[in-house]
Amino acid sequence: MEEQNEKNNIGPLVGIIIVILMLVIGALYFYNQSVKKQKELTNIIQQEQVIEEDITSIENTANTLNFDELGEGIDQI
Repeated sequence: MEEQNEKNNIGPLVGIIIVILMLVIGALYFYNQSVKKQKELTNIIQQEQVIEEDITSIENTANTLNFDELGEGIDQI
């Protein structure tokens, strides 16, 4: 009779352990997904900063160009 009581007590314990393991695995999965999204967002922000720096550089170059003498040679042709 005592062996049957021990077997009956083991079943719920195994079930609880399985449920806890599933919860831990699920939590780790969602944490991993969150970390991946954060890395992707960081990469996107860095790329946008590089593009913004390129645009600023192009604007600065365009502002330093002298277009006053651009049409002078056309009259001679």
